[in-house]
Amino acid sequence: MPETRDGLLSTFATPYAARITAHTDRVYSASYSEDGRLLATASADRTVRLWDVADPFQPRQLGTIGDSAGAVRAARFRPGGRVLVTAGADRTVRLWDLAEPARPRRLTVLTGHTANVTAVSFSRDGRLLVTGGETVRLWDITDLRAPKPAGAVPVSAGSVRSAELSPDGSLLAVTGPDNGTALWNVRDPAQPRRMSTVDGRSRSVFSPDGRLLATGDDRDYSPKLWDVSDPERPRRLSVLAGHTAAVNTLRFSPDGKLLATAGDDNTVLLWDVTDPARAPRIAALAGHTNTVYALAFSPDGNTLASGGGDRTVRLTDLAALPLADHADTVVSAAFSADGRLIATAGMDRTVRLLDAADPLRPRPLATIRQPDAVFTAEFSRDGRSLITASRDRTARLWDLADPARPRELSVLNGHTAAVSRAVLSPDGRLAATASWDGTVRLWDLADRSRPRPLGVAAGHSGGADSVAFSPDGRLLGTGAEDGVLRLWDVADPGRPRLVAAGTGHADSIGRLAFSPDGRHLATGSNDHTVRLWDFSDPRSPRTTAVVGGHSDAVYGVAFSPDGRRLVTGGQDRTVRLWEISDPGKPVEQGVLRGHSDGVTGAAFSPDGRFALTASGDHTVRQWETDVERAAARACALGHPRISRAEWDAYFPELDYRPPCP
Repeated sequence: MPETRDGLLSTFATPYAARITAHTDRVYSASYSEDGRLLATASADRTVRLWDVADPFQPRQLGTIGDSAGAVRAARFRPGGRVLVTAGADRTVRLWDLAEPARPRRLTVLTGHTANVTAVSFSRDGRLLVTGGETVRLWDITDLRAPKPAGAVPVSAGSVRSAELSPDGSLLAVTGPDNGTALWNVRDPAQPRRMSTVDGRSRSVFSPDGRLLATGDDRDYSPKLWDVSDPERPRRLSVLAGHTAAVNTLRFSPDGKLLATAGDDNTVLLWDVTDPARAPRIAALAGHTNTVYALAFSPDGNTLASGGGDRTVRLTDLAALPLADHADTVVSAAFSADGRLIATAGMDRTVRLLDAADPLRPRPLATIRQPDAVFTAEFSRDGRSLITASRDRTARLWDLADPARPRELSVLNGHTAAVSRAVLSPDGRLAATASWDGTVRLWDLADRSRPRPLGVAAGHSGGADSVAFSPDGRLLGTGAEDGVLRLWDVADPGRPRLVAAGTGHADSIGRLAFSPDGRHLATGSNDHTVRLWDFSDPRSPRTTAVVGGHSDAVYGVAFSPDGRRLVTGGQDRTVRLWEISDPGKPVEQGVLRGHSDGVTGAAFSPDGRFALTASGDHTVRQWETDVERAAARACALGHPRISRAEWDAYFPELDYRPPCP
């Protein structure tokens, strides 16, 4: 069934999550041990459950703490070891030794609160503990068996919703339902001093460096980021719009680059806070069917635990997040010929380089910053050079001998408008640049530090948007706003000669690509179609098929390495896979959904396993292109297997036949 096929191929468009289903009531809290091997989850079912998450896809329960007289509202590991603090509706705070997680050993019980204890946090050195309920109390727990009261922070009527210490232990953010989030100087815990108050009535959390504070709210539903480097004068940096209900919980990733937020809309949103003044949303994680109360990043930042009113904990693999952290539209994405590097280019004036040696976990290598928006970044065939095209009317060449430290070689000047596309010839001796000035220019790269202008291919009646060399380097294809495909003989690059012009598109040609054997060409257009061209005789190219399916402009077109498949991406936010063994009869093989804005570029990995797409949603996504491989990967990661009870609930008319062994 097409729907099943498309669902499988789109499975990893959003990060995979393993589920923990042992709790029998709401999950309020989650916390990782410092080594990342243990996860504690606290619930309204009066238990804290301890999990071995060394393999986050196969969590294994090790032990249970079940001596609470009421709901457990908070659980947190102390820095530096395996001591856990728990607190809840029984008005107590308990410290546990988890040296043997299967046999938790209670160290002490702290009393004094007169209402639910809903918040706990530690100083980085683990010597100061903060607990919040009807008031906020500070405890010296240097001696775990004999904690001492160290101070208290007065609060107005209503329970404290969070009480978070800054990483250096000098500031305390106290959040409650009445007065927002108050910042207190607690360098001397016995004499806390109120510094300021910011908006945010439901939750607050400090970034790992302590310079940012994130607050959540149950009124406008929008988390806020604050610069608290001067805590007496906090400065609001951004408002993160996206949630549709109250925000209950927030957490920064260990490296401080991501913020996770969640709440009553059952959704976890991830934000790139590298630039906290802009902070684009990079992912929305669905899956919970009720309010989300708990968030925790693993210490390595690779997994996010979330717990909620649906009684489940989800362990989300963040390695499957969108690949590049651009702050604006990503216009192109490309693999190097050996598949070990990925380059992405965006309207945020940057090019991002990623190490794709592990194709399932690409990692950032370097960021190239340019004076204006970057429309394309393409590798040389040997992977040692990169060419970029920019709105600043230039193309630039970069040395990638050390891809972690790209070095600018030269700037190609000459166009009088933005350069929309730049490519290198297969032998690396030429560059071609297409511009909105309507021309395509050729460049001699014998000395890459001093490119020499050669010929100009002119003739398009509008801006040139696309350009590509044929695999043998003898032909150049160009497309433009006039909707005409032009083929040029560039055997003499100083005098490019027009060989043929192909018509048929009713609007501009935004992308074109040659097939690996050089016999066919694909063009994507604003007329919502892709055309396949046969130019066995370059002097008279003919259309072999018009590929429909998209409902908006097509800006991504790429052939698979074997030439038997085509990937297309459109402004309709879909990515489509086509079987084109018979170029006259393309067959749709999949419709991939996951981008939240138009698709602006597409590429295949050199082994044909993955498709890479760029989008206006600021992300780059990598897709499995084979249904059986996607199914095998889903089964390998899937945990737990669907139970007979779940099967009967969802498929009552079918015999129990789990899809995974």
